[in-house]
Amino acid sequence: MYIHQRQIYFKDTDAAGVVYFANALSICHESYEAALRDFGVDVREFFSDRGGYAVPIVHAEIDFYQPVFCGDRLVIQVLPEQRSLYSFQINYQIFANCEADLVAQDIQLNAKQKPCAKAITQHVCISTSDRRKTELPDQLTQWLANYSPTD
Repeated sequence: MYIHQRQIYFKDTDAAGVVYFANALSICHESYEAALRDFGVDVREFFSDRGGYAVPIVHAEIDFYQPVFCGDRLVIQVLPEQRSLYSFQINYQIFANCEADLVAQDIQLNAKQKPCAKAITQHVCISTSDRRKTELPDQLTQWLANYSPTD
């Protein structure tokens, strides 16, 4: 599990004063990028075609349980898991106005703090030359193993 913290700014909200739904998915992707970076992945290289592969999102979904407003502090829990030799999924839980260590310690114990949103992104590794599925690179499988939940 990886924990990312972020504040909500006015630019993240819509006319109703709550986080715009597409921005919530963008915040999830920001958390994914932070997890890669903090693991030691060169994100500039990773998100370019220089490595001969790309890892596009092929499916995304998000459910909202309570509104998030400008000024709220978010804690985003990133839980990646490898699905096959070619793909992985990231489950996100977004919490508002709580402490990161509370989330890290209590989530598995059905903590009192409930997420304000949950999201999923599914990723497939493809070759940039022919756009066909290819195996996940070693660095990415190591990243997945590092942050995947253990049973």
